[in-house]
Amino acid sequence: MCYFPATMLPANPATVSAVIDEAQKVALWAQTHQADDAQVLADASGVGIDAEKKAVARGDYEIVPLSPAIVKQEQAIADAFAKLGPLPHPVVVRANVWLADGRVAVSPANLH
Repeated sequence: MCYFPATMLPANPATVSAVIDEAQKVALWAQTHQADDAQVLADASGVGIDAEKKAVARGDYEIVPLSPAIVKQEQAIADAFAKLGPLPHPVVVRANVWLADGRVAVSPANLH
């Protein structure tokens, strides 16, 4: 997911598009360099390399527009986090989806 401040989205669509383009490049690199990706993640997180290798092998690094199915999945995660406590209140994911030039980004406007 790419997250942007709510004020940045409508004011800077070219910047948002550029960030998404760069995220696509990173995703492609991660897909084609899984061992290196696992090492980068292990170094950054402190999680063991074997666990990161498993996580990378299971990961989906595709950058795609949000579909209704993805929004529904993210809503289920947000609901679980609100119930368990990491989120201080419920979040309506659909209310935070922004479209520009056929691309989708999620604004955390309702997350504070």
